[in-house]
Amino acid sequence: MTIIKKLPKVLKKTTISKHLKHKEYLKALRMGKRFSHKMTSIRSKDHIIYTYDLKKTSICPLDDKRYILKNGIDSLAYGHHRIKTLESKL
Repeated sequence: MTIIKKLPKVLKKTTISKHLKHKEYLKALRMGKRFSHKMTSIRSKDHIIYTYDLKKTSICPLDDKRYILKNGIDSLAYGHHRIKTLESKL
């Protein structure tokens, strides 16, 4: 289990396949680094077509839905029965 959170709903598939590499996941895990990527998109408003650039977070080392264990890599879902025993040892 890792603490890295990949945000595929936010990014375009081409950005994920071209720019997200294994070494970026390792940097996020080991150094706590956050990655953002730039995307170009096309939209229309009132029948006028626009192109625009977006910069969105692609890899974030923080996951607010998981309890991160002491080693900084493994995690448990909040509400897991082992969390109480781990906290009582602290």
